[in-house]
Amino acid sequence: IDSHAHICELALKGKIEQLDRFTSQGLSNICWGLATLSTHEKTEKSRFQKYSQALLIAVERKLGELNCQEISNTIWAFAKLEVATSARFAKAVSAVIMDKKTYLTSQQLANTAWGIAHLKERSNNFSAAWNIEGLFFEDIRNRSQEFNGQELSMVCWVVAVSSVPTNSVLVNNSGIQMTSKCTGETVMHRLQERALCIRSFFNAQQISGIVWAAGRMRCALDGFLEAMAKVLLGKVDFMNAQDIDSVVWTYARLDHYDASLIRKIVEHTTKSLEEEKKLGHSLFLPKNLTNIIWGLGKLKVRNTDKLVKIARDVMLEQMTKYEYNPRDLSNAAWGFANLSFTMNKPNLSKFPGLFTAIADAAQARIDDFNAQECSKLLWAMDKMHIYHPGFSEAATKTRKTFYTFDNIKTKICLEHIVAGGRNISRAREETGATGATGGALWESSYVLSDWISRHLRRKQAKTKVQLTDSQNLLPPSVQDLLCGFLLPKGSTGIELGAGLGLTSIVAKKRTKVRIIATDGDSAVLDLLRRNCELNNSKVKVKQLWWGSENIMSDLGIKKVPSMLFGSGIVYGKDTGVFQKLAKTIYELSGPKTIVLLAHGQGAAPGVHEGNGCFFDLIKHNFEVYRIPSDTLHPKHRDGSCVIHLLLRKPNMPLKNKGKEDQPTDARKRKNTNTLKSETNSENRAKKKKRKQQKQSARIKAPNSKLTLTPKELAGET
Repeated sequence: IDSHAHICELALKGKIEQLDRFTSQGLSNICWGLATLSTHEKTEKSRFQKYSQALLIAVERKLGELNCQEISNTIWAFAKLEVATSARFAKAVSAVIMDKKTYLTSQQLANTAWGIAHLKERSNNFSAAWNIEGLFFEDIRNRSQEFNGQELSMVCWVVAVSSVPTNSVLVNNSGIQMTSKCTGETVMHRLQERALCIRSFFNAQQISGIVWAAGRMRCALDGFLEAMAKVLLGKVDFMNAQDIDSVVWTYARLDHYDASLIRKIVEHTTKSLEEEKKLGHSLFLPKNLTNIIWGLGKLKVRNTDKLVKIARDVMLEQMTKYEYNPRDLSNAAWGFANLSFTMNKPNLSKFPGLFTAIADAAQARIDDFNAQECSKLLWAMDKMHIYHPGFSEAATKTRKTFYTFDNIKTKICLEHIVAGGRNISRAREETGATGATGGALWESSYVLSDWISRHLRRKQAKTKVQLTDSQNLLPPSVQDLLCGFLLPKGSTGIELGAGLGLTSIVAKKRTKVRIIATDGDSAVLDLLRRNCELNNSKVKVKQLWWGSENIMSDLGIKKVPSMLFGSGIVYGKDTGVFQKLAKTIYELSGPKTIVLLAHGQGAAPGVHEGNGCFFDLIKHNFEVYRIPSDTLHPKHRDGSCVIHLLLRKPNMPLKNKGKEDQPTDARKRKNTNTLKSETNSENRAKKKKRKQQKQSARIKAPNSKLTLTPKELAGET
């Protein structure tokens, strides 16, 4: 293989300037050959990447001459070679595919879609140059019955990584979900139906890929996971590290515990790790190992003593060779902590060496940790009764970080604490979390800030933003936001649970209206004021407790705000907190108020899908829309963060409003109305009863089962 690669290099050096002389077939063959060689483990991709841009230019000039097979091979090859494509190339290729896709075979369709999805994943271009939904989804759905196992696995991956939940109306006035005709969910369901039909023909890699796609989208037909588990039982012995990772991660993410399958996976993983330890070379990458431990911990799998011990030893050995990233470190710690309490003989003394090594690595990379990862790691160490002075000091140290956003010329400086300020405040909220969690910058706050920086405008744009085909299916109110929106002059914007105040500072830089940042924790408010001063921001800072009786006067406003926003504020499981938050949003909103709520990985169960206790309360009074994920920052389009738009319904009273949550006057009016209503109901019931007694009196005749009226007894017919 290495000699072949060397020969190719020598050949290309002499011909790189003559690529225009090659036919379309010749160019396609060169691309395919280089990509095939680059996939070999002994060949470095960098050897051929220096030629890839020249090949890209040459192919672009001959796009119109490529036939279906050449298109498929070339796109697949560029994806394997990790070529950086331009928006111009994307549009040109898309036009050619639109003309010829009806002639693509199922294999060519799968290869082309897979290649373009990979090229799009590596693109940081905000424009939707690669419109995979428009190019392929309808064809994939309509031709699902043609795919074999390998092709089905490939297109499932394409749909999973390319789906954009733009059918944003979760529930409308009729309670009916509004969707477009060909969404990622409908396509995935069709592919899963095909998978159920041919499931006996899958190999381990194909079925694990299809299962992973269901987990990525959180989308599985009824009975699909059960059926796949039965097939996987016979394939476990042939699964590699990536396959085990995909299956365990999916079943954990979808909270589906199949005892037989998981037990066999635990046995197979234990054997594989023992083999790795014996051979001395890695079969499991750090990501694979930590995902498996995380998944088993989430499923609370029992009888894992042997696996936990060998996984601990392998991880300690790996940490001397590889640099674990923050997510892998936190996932491993969280998983081991959960598994330690499901072992037959729980023994916390087995883990200090591992957790010390994890904490050492985390301390060295503390600047790369986000709040979610740091919080997860600290929770695990607390559960294991392990204290690491170096990491604890680094995690609770106040630090400054600079952030840049589109349409904002100056950098925004934030003073924050990665661990959330546990050293500042140990007070507990009703949610159970520390009140000082607002001292950390959570992922959802950055996502909402970035979105507002690109869509909130100071003045009306001269040209209208062009929406994608899927975005044009959205209701007009959502389309208006995506095109860019203005806040009315003299109005107010209010952030709930502002924490560090990043979103408020960004919003103030994008609009001239008054912005008020609110929070409940005193220590967090001090940090919030310092951040406003650091950025010379005129954001007003106010303390606000959700559910307050006099919210408007507490905030010093006479009219409801034109924009109400918050990030990471729907978490925990306390229904009382959700009721207070729902009441606060209701009282601070009007028919024209734009309510934006961003949710990250720590959100309450079901929140990402617009379900759960909080949304059950809010849907009675608000239309709930999900902002399309392709309008979020490219790094956050995987579904880990979502933004919901809430628009208040007209003349709808607040639902589930307890007596303790109502103002005294309102309670009195309600009690008076209730008494009047009860009195009227009683009077109507009495009148109805008397009328029935007079007009429909029934007298039972002696020794008879017949019931006769008075007239019938008198002999009248």
